[in-house]
Amino acid sequence: MTKFCYFYDRNGDTIELSKAEALHLTQGEIVAHGVIVSDTACDWQRSAFIRGGGKLIASGKNLDALCERLEELNVSANNFKIVSEPIPRLRKGDHHAIIQVADSIKGPVDLKNPETVFVLIISGEGCWLSESDEEAEQAWKTLKYKPFAFCNALPIKIARAMINLTATHGDSVFDPCCGSGTIPLMAAELGFSAMGGDKSWPNLNISRKNIAHFGFDAELLQEDATETNRATGCIVTNLPYGLYLPISEEVLIGMLNNFKGLTKKVSIVTTDDISEKLTDCGYQINQHILSKSNNLVRHIYLTEVI
Repeated sequence: MTKFCYFYDRNGDTIELSKAEALHLTQGEIVAHGVIVSDTACDWQRSAFIRGGGKLIASGKNLDALCERLEELNVSANNFKIVSEPIPRLRKGDHHAIIQVADSIKGPVDLKNPETVFVLIISGEGCWLSESDEEAEQAWKTLKYKPFAFCNALPIKIARAMINLTATHGDSVFDPCCGSGTIPLMAAELGFSAMGGDKSWPNLNISRKNIAHFGFDAELLQEDATETNRATGCIVTNLPYGLYLPISEEVLIGMLNNFKGLTKKVSIVTTDDISEKLTDCGYQINQHILSKSNNLVRHIYLTEVI
């Protein structure tokens, strides 16, 4: 049976979110730190945190075992190239490992114009070789260069991962606190129908300019998140926070109560632990993930309305 192997970002600040998104998209099993094996192929380019992978060719408990398995399988390829993913990143010896694995594959090597690219994952927990597309630059990463940005804007990787964990095919994605437009921009790039709202007209205007700058469309309206009546497939939002954008408990409860009438799937990121408030308002918390950046801790909630 064909298997697929993927590796994901292991940055300590976002490791739990990275792991959750990778498991959700691959529907696989973690076999080592940063490594997932799955029965199904995954379009990993859509992921915020999966960094590569593909069809699993062979694996072993160590490099020698992997090479023995490759020889047993009589693996061959024309004009191939091997790229390595050492875990941890500073692990030494990956160049020699590439040579050893290449010697176990029948066929010529071509580093400049390869027909086949293999990814070699080298870990203290095992080694995996998968066949992958040539390393491709993920175009969505350029979205972080919005012409108009706020210092407290949600990082695009977190926004993308939240959308991937929440939205399904055919959903519209609504951010009722859209600020500079990061979430609707990312939703549009992922191919969803994107919607945004904000009480502040200047914020909404900035969102429009940012989204238009990258050639995407979103339905943006000036409206209060406690009063909006736009039904949607799901809500993904970064609640206002900080010195200049605080919200009162009354406004927060008003938002949560209003969201329930718009969709069953609500994902929220905030700097406060609002677990009790979510439960009291009738939400089931499916996942509560922490993401840390410098002194800022973000609480990411993936919920559904009961």
